[in-house]
Amino acid sequence: MLIAPRHVHLHAPAVEVTLSSRPARPANDRLRSARRARRSPSGSGRVLSRQELADACNEILDAMYATAGHAPRWAGMSANYVGALERGEVRWPNENYRAALRTYFNATNADLGLYIDRPESPASAEPSPAGRKAA
Repeated sequence: MLIAPRHVHLHAPAVEVTLSSRPARPANDRLRSARRARRSPSGSGRVLSRQELADACNEILDAMYATAGHAPRWAGMSANYVGALERGEVRWPNENYRAALRTYFNATNADLGLYIDRPESPASAEPSPAGRKAA
């Protein structure tokens, strides 16, 4: 007589699933370091959180829009967005977000690890004339 085990655990091998066909991007350690060099305004002695950075940038954006005399065109920076910046998922935020980050840290785009990561022009993706077949 065969006795079946009471609990059978099947474990699938670990498989990394990516939702994007883009290669992994390096983290933005410059922005992360700049944030972590600041102390939380809460008085806790901890480093500035992503949400605290987002809140500070949103205050700067509010002031920018009020000075310009027009309604905001953004939904607001969030802790998740700051995380995407630090993970390198976003390398070149919109101009207003870049301005808010530069103002808060009194730094340049390069200081904060922000740069354009797109090709210069669609023409740069075309094959060279030497690589084309003659008609």
